[in-house]
Amino acid sequence: MPIQTAEEKKKKAQERMQKLRASQKKDETPQEKADRLEHQRVERQANRDKKRVDENKPPARAKATPRKKQDYKISNTMRQNYDRVLRLKGELGGSDENLDDVDDYLLNTNKVMRYLYDKYSNFNTVKSYVASTVAVIRDIGDLEDKATETALVVYGDVIKHLTKKINEVVDKNQKTPDESERWIPWKDIMKIKTATIENHIDRLIFLLYVQNPPRRAEYRTLMVTDASPKRLKEMTDGNYVVVTKAGNISRIILNDYKTVRSYGPYIIPLTKASPLKYDLRKFIEINKLKPGEYLFPPMLRHSSGWSSAVSDTFNKIFGKRMSINLLRKSYVSYINELPASQRSQEKLKQVAVEMGTSLSELQSSYRKVDQDSGSDSEEDENEKIYHF
Repeated sequence: MPIQTAEEKKKKAQERMQKLRASQKKDETPQEKADRLEHQRVERQANRDKKRVDENKPPARAKATPRKKQDYKISNTMRQNYDRVLRLKGELGGSDENLDDVDDYLLNTNKVMRYLYDKYSNFNTVKSYVASTVAVIRDIGDLEDKATETALVVYGDVIKHLTKKINEVVDKNQKTPDESERWIPWKDIMKIKTATIENHIDRLIFLLYVQNPPRRAEYRTLMVTDASPKRLKEMTDGNYVVVTKAGNISRIILNDYKTVRSYGPYIIPLTKASPLKYDLRKFIEINKLKPGEYLFPPMLRHSSGWSSAVSDTFNKIFGKRMSINLLRKSYVSYINELPASQRSQEKLKQVAVEMGTSLSELQSSYRKVDQDSGSDSEEDENEKIYHF
């Protein structure tokens, strides 16, 4: 019998141990398995701790709690914040392609605020840009830097002043001067015959916002899909136009929008008589779009590009640059003007769901009335509330 080397003996012993452990694992109960794995984890951690002590190293930091996959996705709100700040940086003389030197622009509060006040008369718009600026600074800025700390204090004060002024108008549900200037009553919007709108994209945008209660900007990322009903239930990300095997448009599914955590996936069914159904099919055929392709071109999938396209569409039709937010306000104001029998609490709740907002927001921020002729709120609204 050949003499075994020490290495061979060790290998044989390991094989025997592996077989023994395999047989034990095979017969163990779920609880025994859990106990075994926990014991191994504790033992490994003890060995690591001992090694660090032996090597004169400080205790290891506790591992962060593993996050779910969706936690790593940038939220719609944060994506919008980055878009706004990039546009702002570009307008202030920097590159609108990256945020590498963003501190050189965002921390100059005087320059930022003077630009925003000169550019926008609507305090809500100014507040949105300031809030986005703060969010981006907190996300990628050096929070221990004195200049950063000072800028955050200044922007914080600006937001407080803006909020106070906005609330003075919101509490009365009054239109701001800017809203009054660009306002289109929903009754006038409904009078438009879509056949008179020649441009395909303009007509499609108009129908998306008028045929159903107007939602936000989620339509910009619509993608064509011919997935089966079973597969559609598994597709929890993205927004889709569902095409049947016969080439018909059956519905729109929205999984990616601001209030999805409150309402879940939202489905817009499209009936045979729906002009939107016909135009969607025609648009897909003309552009030869295939499943997996976006409905709209890249320039419209950007939030600012889509917002501009919506305003341009209504400007061509009415001569007024009606924003998505104003469309929503016009619709809610129209609903609130209906007879009491047609705007019950249940009806308003349904409208809130269809628009992807809350009932309280529907009844406060979105419902608008004209300012009293004797009110001095217009003067207040145009007042520059922050001086440098």
